[in-house]
Amino acid sequence: MPAAFTAASSANKTGAFTSTGAAFSKMITGPDTTAPSVPSAPILSSSSSTGVTLTWAPSTDNVGVAGYIVYRNGAVASNVALPPFFDTGLTPGASYTYNLSAFDAQGNASIQSAPLMVTLIDLSPPSVPANLSITNITQISASLAWSISTGGGGVGGYRLLKGNSPTAMQIVAGYVPGNSYVDSRVTPSSTYYYAVESYNISGVSSLPSATISATTLALPPPSNLNATTVANRSVSLNWSPSGGSDPPVGYRILKGTSPTSLQIVVASNPTNSYTDPNVGPNMTYYYEVEMVDSLGIASGPSNPLTVTTP
Repeated sequence: MPAAFTAASSANKTGAFTSTGAAFSKMITGPDTTAPSVPSAPILSSSSSTGVTLTWAPSTDNVGVAGYIVYRNGAVASNVALPPFFDTGLTPGASYTYNLSAFDAQGNASIQSAPLMVTLIDLSPPSVPANLSITNITQISASLAWSISTGGGGVGGYRLLKGNSPTAMQIVAGYVPGNSYVDSRVTPSSTYYYAVESYNISGVSSLPSATISATTLALPPPSNLNATTVANRSVSLNWSPSGGSDPPVGYRILKGTSPTSLQIVVASNPTNSYTDPNVGPNMTYYYEVEMVDSLGIASGPSNPLTVTTP
């Protein structure tokens, strides 16, 4: 019996949509100018990538509620006798706003309910980023750029993958808002491999782009090494400071009694000059200088210098 009553009630409300139902209602009830109560805001019951199911609390009316007008983004989507309402064929990743208006058999309609905004999930990834390239390279940075990805649900961002080999790539930047990135976590004279992937606003990722490699520049060695003073017990050296984007924090002084047996005698000289007190008279010495950066990485050697003390 409850099932029969429910079915009969639903049939009566569905019949009220028709002109016959509206005419019959007027005949048995007389004129009715009172609109139903304003429906509560619709509630999202379930959703998928292309559809939603909405429900709501019923409105009331002095005679009876005939049905509800469902508005999607301000336009009528459908008329239904009772909740729920199934909306299908929607665009993955898109946002929709729903409102309700209740009406009775004589066409009196309430004002619209408060809105409900729904953003659908998007299971389709954006396009794979193309044209990944190195736009600038220094001793301490690698600048990358790529073409903007596209997708029906939009692009939420990009992820940068990096590795010391093309088979050992890891995500080093999980959110890159645009189609460029400057990697400052590099060291001079080092080779790195890069790829980039896009993802939509639901976090669904594309495949990685083609992998490219980049080799950072070497540290520039000091230049113009020369002896400013040569005495029988000391030798004073001077050289031009190293340039480049990675400034030196010191210099290594290399010395030997033959050009093939140089050894480090000073690990970090703070300035671009040095006086060697460990020499003897009538001796020949060979010198070179290397730049050292903040990570302890050394440049190549300067020009060699041969000095013979008096």
